[in-house]
Amino acid sequence: MVSNDLYHSLVMFFSNMVELSGILIILTGIIRALWVICLRTGGGFPHARLVLGSHMVLALDFFVGKDIIDTVALRPDNVGYIDLATLITVVGVRIVLNHFLLREIHTIKKEEVSKKWFRKKETQPQAE
Repeated sequence: MVSNDLYHSLVMFFSNMVELSGILIILTGIIRALWVICLRTGGGFPHARLVLGSHMVLALDFFVGKDIIDTVALRPDNVGYIDLATLITVVGVRIVLNHFLLREIHTIKKEEVSKKWFRKKETQPQAE
């Protein structure tokens, strides 16, 4: 049988690793987006927004998971209505943010695809 202190320590460690993963994902996205902007490669600013947005969506999923772990696994006996309401509110806000980020990413991808298609059409020789 696992002692209560060991259980609490393992869950805290796991929770912190999930949060750290989310932070590292965002930092990676920031560095990659700055790389795209500074080197002016891969489509410039719209592509940098796409890169950063994709990383933020993934990181938000990690943060939602961390919140659930903290609320449910760390305090299974002490979870009250206020804790659950707080968790639902935080997760709800993050889901809404995630939805709008995904919508923005989808829009940017469509714009990039259409720009590539038009560039491809312009460079093809016209048959006369």
